[in-house]
Amino acid sequence: GGIGSCEIWCVVHSSLVAVRTQPALEGRCLGARKPGARVCVAFQEGDWVRLHTDEGWCEPAWMLADGVAKGLGTLMQREVDAQSGWDASELVVRDPERSAASSSSCQQVVVTIRSLRTLHYVDLLVRRDAKLFEVAAALAEAVGRPEVRAEVRLLRSRSEHTAWDSCISKAGAGYESLQNGEALGFLRRLFVLNVDIAPLPGSVAHEAERARSLLPPQQLALAAAPWEQ
Repeated sequence: GGIGSCEIWCVVHSSLVAVRTQPALEGRCLGARKPGARVCVAFQEGDWVRLHTDEGWCEPAWMLADGVAKGLGTLMQREVDAQSGWDASELVVRDPERSAASSSSCQQVVVTIRSLRTLHYVDLLVRRDAKLFEVAAALAEAVGRPEVRAEVRLLRSRSEHTAWDSCISKAGAGYESLQNGEALGFLRRLFVLNVDIAPLPGSVAHEAERARSLLPPQQLALAAAPWEQ
């Protein structure tokens, strides 16, 4: 399925909720999601939800959302559409000082997305626990290109370490494709190759580019620092 066919559900139960191979308690357990986990769902069927393929399971994966009839209470709830509260003008970081301040926020982080083809880049403010398809949606909104949401495939650098894999040897040069249902986690730099993210005139990212062009040289150097190796 595409990005647009995915919606986020949240585990609201006080303990782990199982992921099963079929919508029945007798289904084989594939794993579990902890309280507060945000899960990418393809559709709901009765009391159960079918997880989106971007969650990474190689076979059908189901979770019980409404366990009231089984004496388990409510286990999962659909999250309000992540875009419903968006102020498009607040998606894009316009200067390094704001970028630094946003990075220290407990709710939002700054993610830089760079085109490997055109070298355009966009600094986005997204929620810390965002799924990658939400990052893609924010990118599409920011650059004024709705088609990006459905077509983009986000990449990460294989040589970039995160807090989780810093003890592992480098995977080598190049990039690897990420699943849209994956959590952003500790990634703060993402790349695209298959879509044009050059901001259209009038978009918030285009206005941010204009604002950057007016920054003093010292601030421009700070803005460019993350890309210097």
